[in-house]
Amino acid sequence: MPRNVANLPLSLIIRYAVIAIPLAFASLPLYIHLPDYYVRNLSIDLEIIGFLLLFIRLVDAIQDPIIGWLADTYPQLRSNFILIGIFILSVGLGILYIGLNNLISINLQFALGMLFSTTGLSLTMINLTTFGAVWHDNPHSRTKISAIREGCGLIGLIIAGLTPAILASHFASNLTLRYHFLIYLSILIFTYYFYYPIQTYINSTHSKNNERNDLRSLSKILINYFQILKKQRYFFIICFLNYLSATLPAILFVFFVKDYLQLEEYLGLFLTYYFLSGIIMIPLWIFLGKKFNKINTWVGSLILSLVTFIWAFYVQMGDLIPFSIICCLTGLVLGADLAFPSAILGDKVVIDDDKDTGKYFAILTILPKVAIAIASGLSFIILSIVGFDAGKVNSLASLNTLKYLYALLPCVLRLIAIIMMMSLKKDNINE
Repeated sequence: MPRNVANLPLSLIIRYAVIAIPLAFASLPLYIHLPDYYVRNLSIDLEIIGFLLLFIRLVDAIQDPIIGWLADTYPQLRSNFILIGIFILSVGLGILYIGLNNLISINLQFALGMLFSTTGLSLTMINLTTFGAVWHDNPHSRTKISAIREGCGLIGLIIAGLTPAILASHFASNLTLRYHFLIYLSILIFTYYFYYPIQTYINSTHSKNNERNDLRSLSKILINYFQILKKQRYFFIICFLNYLSATLPAILFVFFVKDYLQLEEYLGLFLTYYFLSGIIMIPLWIFLGKKFNKINTWVGSLILSLVTFIWAFYVQMGDLIPFSIICCLTGLVLGADLAFPSAILGDKVVIDDDKDTGKYFAILTILPKVAIAIASGLSFIILSIVGFDAGKVNSLASLNTLKYLYALLPCVLRLIAIIMMMSLKKDNINE
């Protein structure tokens, strides 16, 4: 196990990180494209989608502590958990993309597919992220591991952003979903071929006190999670506010572009601008994090994202160039948002609390899911209340509500996170 090696070979890190490409490719439609498709093409009510997503995301968040406990208790099985998670994810995507031949209602099909997909994604990502955190003792190496993994994820997001528009221009909507699923399977098989040899390292990552974890009762496990939350509460609150500020525009992006800006044909292009900017900036964020420390660099990235995204509140229908610029500028900070939270947390827990590393990262994985539950559930329900109807002619009041939820509220949340970060003492978050 190369935890004390000065420099991990780049090729080894890439083999570990490359599996993030199909995982990210699968995750983007779950948050953005599929809810929109089921509302517009399969006539699920927006309010029902909101309630379903709220329930599913909360269930997804609740199960994460159990997955984190499994990652700590059976570290020798992490590669097995990753493989099982990929299988469950693929089954869920198959239900969403291909369907169940009218065996169940469309509402139940959406709920079942989303539940399987989010569960499989959680099982895979928690174990993959935990391994990345305990793989190496050097803090800068952990930042590099995290950044490369997230960089591969951004590649998957770019492909996922472009694929629907390309397929839609050549095939009918029902065939588009099927081909999208086949592309996912192709990417998964291709990347898993390169990832497979790294499982030897994953299986050899053993927790020092996993026997003690085996004997813990459920109540002690829950108490342990609350202790972890209390220990790093400021960091987790900041992360949650940041995730919520990022999730609201992500959930509402398709509706904002299609129904407010009336620029549906440029949807894939906007996503490409955003994610490509994120990839380009990752090496610079790694350099800045090493030079100025991760916390200060992360604060700087949050400020940059705030002063660039606030302009989205002022765009009007048909503002192609202004919104393209906003996508590019806000995308520049994406790499920092993805890499620094897990790297900062890794610096803390690997040294002080190695036996519970999986639980720390389970909590870090829970936070964006709770944010997604709140953002998707409440925003869709609010839009339904004000009479917003996707793909139809909407009132000025409903469109303004969409604009406030998409652009203004996220900026307020991010401003609060920035203020908390700047007022935080360094001993509350270890560098």
